[in-house]
Amino acid sequence: MSKPIKKRLILLGGVLAAGLLLLMVAWFWKNRLPLTDFVVEGNQEVSTRQIIEQTGLKKGVRLSSVNLLAVQTRLKRLPWVESATAVVEFPTAVRITITERTPVARVFGAWEGYIDRYGHGMPLSATRVFDLPLLGEIRKSDFDGKYGKTLNADIRILAKTLDRSRRQLPALYHELSDFRLTGTHGTLVLYTTHAQVPVYVVTKNLGDQLVSLRAFWKQVVSVTGPDAFQYIDLRNHGVITTKERG
Repeated sequence: MSKPIKKRLILLGGVLAAGLLLLMVAWFWKNRLPLTDFVVEGNQEVSTRQIIEQTGLKKGVRLSSVNLLAVQTRLKRLPWVESATAVVEFPTAVRITITERTPVARVFGAWEGYIDRYGHGMPLSATRVFDLPLLGEIRKSDFDGKYGKTLNADIRILAKTLDRSRRQLPALYHELSDFRLTGTHGTLVLYTTHAQVPVYVVTKNLGDQLVSLRAFWKQVVSVTGPDAFQYIDLRNHGVITTKERG
Protein backbone atom coordinates (compact mmCIF):
# COMPACT_ATOMS: atom_id res chain seq x y z
CA MET A 1 0.00 0.00 0.00
CA SER A 2 1.45 3.37 -0.97
CA LYS A 3 2.19 5.93 1.71
CA PRO A 4 -0.38 8.53 0.42
CA ILE A 5 -3.20 5.94 0.52
CA LYS A 6 -2.15 4.71 3.96
CA LYS A 7 -2.03 8.28 5.21
CA ARG A 8 -5.55 8.97 3.88
CA LEU A 9 -6.91 5.81 5.53
CA ILE A 10 -5.38 6.80 8.86
CA LEU A 11 -6.86 10.29 8.50
CA LEU A 12 -10.28 8.87 7.61
CA GLY A 13 -10.15 6.52 10.58
CA GLY A 14 -9.32 9.42 12.86
CA VAL A 15 -12.26 11.45 11.53
CA LEU A 16 -14.66 8.53 12.02
CA ALA A 17 -13.38 7.95 15.54
CA ALA A 18 -13.76 11.63 16.38
CA GLY A 19 -17.28 11.67 14.93
CA LEU A 20 -18.25 8.59 16.91
CA LEU A 21 -16.85 10.16 20.06
CA LEU A 22 -18.85 13.34 19.45
CA LEU A 23 -22.04 11.30 18.94
CA MET A 24 -21.45 9.45 22.20
CA VAL A 25 -20.82 12.69 24.07
CA ALA A 26 -23.95 14.27 22.51
CA TRP A 27 -26.07 11.22 23.38
CA PHE A 28 -24.76 11.22 26.95
CA TRP A 29 -25.36 14.96 27.26
CA LYS A 30 -28.87 14.76 25.81
CA ASN A 31 -29.88 11.92 28.11
CA ARG A 32 -28.84 13.89 31.17
CA LEU A 33 -30.67 17.10 30.22
CA PRO A 34 -33.31 18.15 32.78
CA LEU A 35 -36.72 19.57 31.95
CA THR A 36 -36.51 23.29 32.71
CA ASP A 37 -39.59 24.86 31.11
CA PHE A 38 -43.02 24.40 29.51
CA VAL A 39 -44.35 26.26 26.47
CA VAL A 40 -48.15 26.09 26.25
CA GLU A 41 -50.23 27.41 23.36
CA GLY A 42 -53.78 27.18 22.03
CA ASN A 43 -55.52 27.16 25.41
CA GLN A 44 -58.17 29.66 26.44
CA GLU A 45 -60.67 27.92 28.71
CA VAL A 46 -58.08 25.73 30.43
CA SER A 47 -55.41 27.64 32.31
CA THR A 48 -51.74 27.11 31.56
CA ARG A 49 -51.20 26.14 35.17
CA GLN A 50 -53.89 23.45 34.97
CA ILE A 51 -52.38 22.08 31.77
CA ILE A 52 -48.89 21.86 33.28
CA GLU A 53 -50.27 20.13 36.37
CA GLN A 54 -52.18 17.66 34.16
CA THR A 55 -48.95 16.61 32.40
CA GLY A 56 -47.75 15.03 35.63
CA LEU A 57 -44.23 16.32 34.90
CA LYS A 58 -41.96 18.17 37.29
CA LYS A 59 -39.15 20.48 36.34
CA GLY A 60 -35.80 18.79 36.81
CA VAL A 61 -36.89 15.38 35.52
CA ARG A 62 -34.67 13.97 32.78
CA LEU A 63 -36.12 14.76 29.36
CA SER A 64 -35.07 11.34 28.12
CA SER A 65 -37.46 9.75 30.63
CA VAL A 66 -40.51 11.78 29.56
CA ASN A 67 -43.22 9.73 27.81
CA LEU A 68 -44.77 12.31 25.48
CA LEU A 69 -47.60 10.01 24.35
CA ALA A 70 -48.63 9.50 27.98
CA VAL A 71 -48.56 13.27 28.48
CA GLN A 72 -50.89 13.76 25.51
CA THR A 73 -53.26 11.10 26.83
CA ARG A 74 -53.43 12.79 30.24
CA LEU A 75 -54.10 16.19 28.67
CA LYS A 76 -57.02 14.84 26.63
CA ARG A 77 -58.75 13.88 29.88
CA LEU A 78 -59.43 17.57 30.53
CA PRO A 79 -63.05 18.25 29.47
CA TRP A 80 -62.25 21.28 27.29
CA VAL A 81 -59.34 19.61 25.47
CA GLU A 82 -60.22 18.03 22.12
CA SER A 83 -56.64 17.24 21.13
CA ALA A 84 -53.15 17.86 22.48
CA THR A 85 -49.61 17.43 21.22
CA ALA A 86 -46.44 17.44 23.30
CA VAL A 87 -42.93 17.66 21.84
CA VAL A 88 -39.46 18.39 23.17
CA GLU A 89 -38.33 21.88 22.26
CA PHE A 90 -34.56 22.27 22.15
CA PRO A 91 -32.84 22.29 24.42
CA THR A 92 -34.76 21.63 27.64
CA ALA A 93 -38.46 22.53 27.25
CA VAL A 94 -41.65 20.66 26.45
CA ARG A 95 -43.98 22.45 24.02
CA ILE A 96 -47.68 21.68 24.43
CA THR A 97 -50.24 22.63 21.78
CA ILE A 98 -53.90 22.47 22.77
CA THR A 99 -56.99 22.39 20.56
CA GLU A 100 -60.05 23.16 22.66
CA ARG A 101 -63.58 21.97 22.01
CA THR A 102 -66.11 24.33 20.41
CA PRO A 103 -69.51 24.32 22.14
CA VAL A 104 -72.60 23.92 19.94
CA ALA A 105 -75.27 23.89 22.67
CA ARG A 106 -75.67 24.69 26.34
CA VAL A 107 -77.11 21.84 28.38
CA PHE A 108 -78.98 21.63 31.65
CA GLY A 109 -80.68 18.95 33.68
CA ALA A 110 -78.49 16.47 35.57
CA TRP A 111 -75.64 18.98 35.19
CA GLU A 112 -75.06 22.31 33.48
CA GLY A 113 -72.46 23.04 30.83
CA TYR A 114 -71.97 22.63 27.09
CA ILE A 115 -71.65 19.92 24.46
CA ASP A 116 -69.38 20.02 21.43
CA ARG A 117 -69.94 18.61 17.92
CA TYR A 118 -69.36 15.08 19.20
CA GLY A 119 -71.77 15.45 22.11
CA HIS A 120 -68.87 15.58 24.57
CA GLY A 121 -69.65 17.57 27.72
CA MET A 122 -67.71 20.58 29.00
CA PRO A 123 -68.13 22.81 32.06
CA LEU A 124 -69.39 26.37 31.76
CA SER A 125 -66.86 28.93 30.59
CA ALA A 126 -65.43 31.34 33.13
CA THR A 127 -64.15 33.71 30.45
CA ARG A 128 -66.70 33.85 27.61
CA VAL A 129 -70.44 34.03 26.95
CA PHE A 130 -71.61 31.91 24.02
CA ASP A 131 -74.76 32.48 21.97
CA LEU A 132 -76.01 28.90 21.87
CA PRO A 133 -79.27 26.96 21.68
CA LEU A 134 -80.22 25.11 24.84
CA LEU A 135 -80.59 21.37 25.35
CA GLY A 136 -82.64 20.43 28.37
CA GLU A 137 -83.78 17.39 30.29
CA ILE A 138 -80.41 15.63 30.12
CA ARG A 139 -79.85 12.77 32.55
CA LYS A 140 -76.74 11.37 34.19
CA SER A 141 -77.19 8.19 32.17
CA ASP A 142 -76.89 10.22 28.94
CA PHE A 143 -73.15 10.74 29.52
CA ASP A 144 -70.11 8.72 30.48
CA GLY A 145 -69.56 10.68 33.66
CA LYS A 146 -69.98 14.40 34.17
CA TYR A 147 -68.45 16.27 31.22
CA GLY A 148 -67.73 12.96 29.46
CA LYS A 149 -68.77 11.69 26.05
CA THR A 150 -72.47 11.21 25.43
CA LEU A 151 -73.99 7.74 25.47
CA ASN A 152 -77.25 9.01 23.98
CA ALA A 153 -77.51 8.61 20.19
CA ASP A 154 -80.09 11.42 19.93
CA ILE A 155 -77.72 13.88 21.61
CA ARG A 156 -74.89 12.75 19.36
CA ILE A 157 -76.95 13.33 16.19
CA LEU A 158 -78.25 16.66 17.45
CA ALA A 159 -74.73 17.87 18.28
CA LYS A 160 -73.46 16.93 14.83
CA THR A 161 -76.42 18.65 13.14
CA LEU A 162 -76.03 21.82 15.21
CA ASP A 163 -72.34 21.99 14.37
CA ARG A 164 -73.09 21.70 10.65
CA SER A 165 -75.79 24.38 10.92
CA ARG A 166 -73.45 26.65 12.89
CA ARG A 167 -70.82 26.49 10.15
CA GLN A 168 -72.98 26.32 7.01
CA LEU A 169 -76.30 27.96 7.96
CA PRO A 170 -75.57 30.39 10.81
CA ALA A 171 -78.87 32.25 10.31
CA LEU A 172 -80.79 29.00 10.84
CA TYR A 173 -78.61 28.07 13.80
CA HIS A 174 -79.46 31.29 15.64
CA GLU A 175 -83.19 30.82 15.05
CA LEU A 176 -83.15 27.71 17.25
CA SER A 177 -83.81 28.57 20.88
CA ASP A 178 -83.73 25.25 22.69
CA PHE A 179 -84.24 21.51 22.38
CA ARG A 180 -85.75 19.05 24.82
CA LEU A 181 -85.30 15.30 25.04
CA THR A 182 -88.74 13.69 25.05
CA GLY A 183 -87.80 10.34 26.53
CA THR A 184 -88.82 8.67 23.27
CA HIS A 185 -85.82 7.49 21.28
CA GLY A 186 -85.37 9.43 18.05
CA THR A 187 -87.78 12.24 18.95
CA LEU A 188 -86.98 15.79 20.04
CA VAL A 189 -88.98 18.93 20.57
CA LEU A 190 -87.35 22.24 19.73
CA TYR A 191 -88.52 25.77 20.46
CA THR A 192 -88.02 28.63 18.04
CA THR A 193 -86.32 31.85 19.06
CA HIS A 194 -89.42 33.80 18.01
CA ALA A 195 -92.48 33.16 20.20
CA GLN A 196 -91.12 29.84 21.49
CA VAL A 197 -93.27 27.77 19.13
CA PRO A 198 -92.77 24.05 19.87
CA VAL A 199 -91.61 22.03 16.87
CA TYR A 200 -91.58 18.22 16.94
CA VAL A 201 -88.76 16.56 14.99
CA VAL A 202 -87.03 13.20 14.69
CA THR A 203 -83.27 12.76 14.70
CA LYS A 204 -83.28 10.88 11.37
CA ASN A 205 -82.47 13.47 8.67
CA LEU A 206 -82.66 16.17 11.32
CA GLY A 207 -80.70 18.65 9.22
CA ASP A 208 -83.22 18.40 6.37
CA GLN A 209 -86.08 18.99 8.80
CA LEU A 210 -84.44 22.15 10.12
CA VAL A 211 -83.98 23.47 6.57
CA SER A 212 -87.66 22.70 5.86
CA LEU A 213 -88.66 24.47 9.05
CA ARG A 214 -86.74 27.59 8.04
CA ALA A 215 -88.39 27.64 4.60
CA PHE A 216 -91.85 27.14 6.16
CA TRP A 217 -91.14 29.89 8.65
CA LYS A 218 -90.22 32.36 5.91
CA GLN A 219 -93.13 31.48 3.63
CA VAL A 220 -95.93 30.96 6.15
CA VAL A 221 -95.16 31.82 9.76
CA SER A 222 -93.63 35.19 8.97
CA VAL A 223 -96.90 36.10 7.21
CA THR A 224 -99.42 34.79 9.73
CA GLY A 225 -97.27 35.47 12.79
CA PRO A 226 -95.81 32.81 15.13
CA ASP A 227 -98.50 33.37 17.76
CA ALA A 228 -101.00 31.73 15.40
CA PHE A 229 -99.40 28.31 15.88
CA GLN A 230 -99.80 26.03 18.86
CA TYR A 231 -97.16 23.67 17.47
CA ILE A 232 -95.44 22.52 14.27
CA ASP A 233 -94.81 18.83 13.58
CA LEU A 234 -92.11 17.61 11.16
CA ARG A 235 -92.00 13.97 12.21
CA ASN A 236 -93.97 12.58 9.27
CA HIS A 237 -91.22 12.15 6.66
CA GLY A 238 -90.87 15.84 5.88
CA VAL A 239 -94.60 16.56 5.79
CA ILE A 240 -95.29 19.66 7.86
CA THR A 241 -98.31 19.42 10.16
CA THR A 242 -99.42 22.34 12.29
CA LYS A 243 -102.00 23.06 14.92
CA GLU A 244 -103.22 26.62 15.02
CA ARG A 245 -104.48 28.35 18.10
CA GLY A 246 -108.23 28.47 18.36
